[in-house]
Amino acid sequence: MEVNFANIFGIGIILLGLYVVLQYFKIKTIRLPFFNWWNAWKDVSSNDQTIEGFTGADVVENNNLINWYYIYSYRDSKLVNTFLSMTVADASQLKESFCTFLIDETPRYQTYGTPSSGVYGGLLTPRSYSTSLCPATGFGDYIFDLWVPDYGNQLHPNVGFDETSYLTYNAANNPPTRSSNGIYPSVDSTEDWKCLILEWLNGWDINNNRYKNDSWEITTVDGKNLPTLKQGATDPGYWLNWNNTGLPRPDNFFARLGMQGNATLIAILLTGTYYWNEGTRPLSVFAVKK
Repeated sequence: MEVNFANIFGIGIILLGLYVVLQYFKIKTIRLPFFNWWNAWKDVSSNDQTIEGFTGADVVENNNLINWYYIYSYRDSKLVNTFLSMTVADASQLKESFCTFLIDETPRYQTYGTPSSGVYGGLLTPRSYSTSLCPATGFGDYIFDLWVPDYGNQLHPNVGFDETSYLTYNAANNPPTRSSNGIYPSVDSTEDWKCLILEWLNGWDINNNRYKNDSWEITTVDGKNLPTLKQGATDPGYWLNWNNTGLPRPDNFFARLGMQGNATLIAILLTGTYYWNEGTRPLSVFAVKK
C-alpha cells in the first residue's frame, strides 16, 4: 500500500491547527472575566497626554497588548512552552512566579464601577498592564481621579499638580523638600523615589513642605536600600492611609496593592536593580510592557 506523505502531513497540519484553536478558546473561556473587563475598560481613557513615550490613545488602541495574557495563561501547555522557547529569548520571558501573579493575583485590584453609581474602586486599568503601575488621571482609576483636584492640590497649594512633569526633591535639605510639582519621579531617579517612599511612610506637612514625621529612614543592608523604622520609633500609620480620613494618598499604589513600606519589591525599586541568576537588571514601575 502506497503511503501518501503529503496527505499525512496535511492532516497533521490541520490537527495541529485545530489543537491551537481549541487551546485559544479554552483560555478564552477560563479567563473570560479578565477579557470582559479588559474590553470594557480599554477605551475608558480621556487622556492623550504623553507618559513615558506612550500616549493614552496608543495604550487603549493597541489590542496586541492582550497577547501576553493569552500566551501566559496556558504556560503548562507543552505546545505553548515550545512556542515561547522558539520565539522569545529566555531572558525576555516572564518567569513562572511573576506570570502566576499577573494572571491569578492582580484581578482583585482591577478597577470597577463609576462615581455616578456611587460604587467604584480598584487600582489597575489596562494602562497599568501595558505602560505603568503609576496611576494617571483619565484612565479609569476613579479614586485617583477624584483625589487629584480635591486633595492632591493641597500638596502644592500655590501651583497644584502637573502630571506632565516629574516629581523631584531637594535632597540637600534635611528632611528633603519638594522642588517640583509632579506626581511621580522619573523612572530612573532612584533618589527621588526614596524621598517619595519616605513621604508616604512619614506623612507630609503641607504648611512646611517637609515630612510630617521622621520615624522612617532608608538604610542599606547587603547592598539593598530598604525603608527601615528607626530604633525606638513608632510607625505613624500614614502608609495605609490611601483612602481614609485626613489627607489620603491614593497616589501610593504600593499600599493600594496591599504592600507594606518595607516590601521586597519596594526595596528592589529603591536599589535600582533586581537580582536574577545571571546578574542584575534595572527595575522600573514602567516595566510591564518593556
